[in-house]
Amino acid sequence: MLPEQFDRLSMKEFYQLLDGYEVRTKERDSKQAYFTTWLLMAQCGKDFDFVRVYKGMVETIHPTQTPDEQLKQDQAELKKTFNL
Repeated sequence: MLPEQFDRLSMKEFYQLLDGYEVRTKERDSKQAYFTTWLLMAQCGKDFDFVRVYKGMVETIHPTQTPDEQLKQDQAELKKTFNL
């Protein structure tokens, strides 16, 4: 998409592009974490817990917080920022 085409996007189209980008980013990061875990397993030996390390990497890159937890965290940060 060319820069001058962004002006013609509706909000729905923009959010669809944004959602698609986020999905592709998560898939790419998940693949990278998978192959990195394989490389680590080759160096760490037979006591290596592949699933735990892989899930830990993915969770670190893309944390899964519920909207309520995120909202509470954001409210606490705002209160701290504005001394409320």
